[in-house]
Amino acid sequence: MLRVIVAVVCLAAAPLARAQSLSAALPDDRRIVRLEQWLHAVYEHDPGTADRHASFIALWKGSDLEKLLLDTEVLARVMRNPKLRQFTIKRDGPAFEIRYTRGQVDRLRILGTILGCGVPASNLLCGEAVLLAAREPDLKRLLTAVQAEPPDDMDNGVLRRGALLHTDIAVLVPESERGPDDRPVNATSILIEFNDGQQRALTAGPLHWAIARMLLDAVKPAGLERPAPERDEMVRHWYQATASWLLANEHFEETHFDRGREIFPDDALLQFFSGTVHEAQAGPRVQTMIRGATLPSGVTLGVKSARAEFRQAEGFFRRALELDPRMTEARLRLGHALLMQEHYADAATELRKTLDPAGDPLLQFYTVMFLGAAEEALGKPAEAAEWYSSASKLYPTSQSPRVALSALARRRGDRDGAWRSMQQVFALPNDERDRDDPWWTYTQQQGRAADLMLENVRLPFLRK
Repeated sequence: MLRVIVAVVCLAAAPLARAQSLSAALPDDRRIVRLEQWLHAVYEHDPGTADRHASFIALWKGSDLEKLLLDTEVLARVMRNPKLRQFTIKRDGPAFEIRYTRGQVDRLRILGTILGCGVPASNLLCGEAVLLAAREPDLKRLLTAVQAEPPDDMDNGVLRRGALLHTDIAVLVPESERGPDDRPVNATSILIEFNDGQQRALTAGPLHWAIARMLLDAVKPAGLERPAPERDEMVRHWYQATASWLLANEHFEETHFDRGREIFPDDALLQFFSGTVHEAQAGPRVQTMIRGATLPSGVTLGVKSARAEFRQAEGFFRRALELDPRMTEARLRLGHALLMQEHYADAATELRKTLDPAGDPLLQFYTVMFLGAAEEALGKPAEAAEWYSSASKLYPTSQSPRVALSALARRRGDRDGAWRSMQQVFALPNDERDRDDPWWTYTQQQGRAADLMLENVRLPFLRK
């Protein structure tokens, strides 16, 4: 059972900003209560686990998370400027104002002040908040958690930990244990989900990733007056790790990759990951799925034709290699993109540059398989057969090189050779789990280090 998520774009929908503005204008006494519950969950969550705090937030409905997305952005501003009274936010469309009651603004001010000062200071607002915290156990608990953050990064603590909380929900909490998404499918970015080739759901875009991105947008490195996530290594590593996880799980949410590149345009790894998104979307499985997709009126797919997707992938791989010429996997996948665009000689040239007998066997397997296809297309069947045979030696229980050899022999009119290769396939273990064939997981292998990368991002925030 394989789950693939492909991003789509809704062209004829009402602007998201307008819908958010209308809902935000309606008083909701629960929203500040929810915001305080979220703050406690942020500071008490154990990163890297689906603990009760992650499970609690995961159960919130989509409409509540949408309000949280707005309220946390406001809180991040109030934290840095408690005197704010008007809050204007700009999304993809025109800017819109979020309106709160006077009591809500006062509570936001208290919460923001506690998050912003952390320790008792000469600032009058901090003093007031600390005195109030002494009378309210929940505020005291929050203040104690804030005070435990590193002094030089204190007002970033809620932003970083909040992003990790929503990352863990997206990564670790099963969808069956999350609240319903009750939002209408009329946003500018929505998701279409397939399971075993069948369309399973069409929903508004995932909010946990959006909340995490928004929080990290507000990170302000020490010594700077304004947020600058592009100068923060934790933010960079978070984008790298989460992009890797999304790819390993075949979640092709282009918004996430686009934002990562926007903040870190010179990051070779993010360029590479973006290329693999388009490479995967160009593949026959995704192309077949989207052709059979059932969409609401006015909705158009964000996935282009296979050739256009491969062309876009090529551009990202070339950019990654400009930034880091030693990135072997980017060159390998560049060769694949060229191969699929029928630039066979150029593909073979790039692929030969990645050949290394002492290199990673996984990457060498893909290299020789693609070289076999390139040589075959160039009219060199003997060379193609040698490359396919090399692949079978690298992974003796893999069937794909033997199938390729059989197909090659059949096209050459060698029926006996085709049959011998297929007999080798039939002789492999019956259980597919005993057949180590990297060909089956090519579209996921670029994310094979995701768990380790996420672990490294979480490490500084683990409980001592």
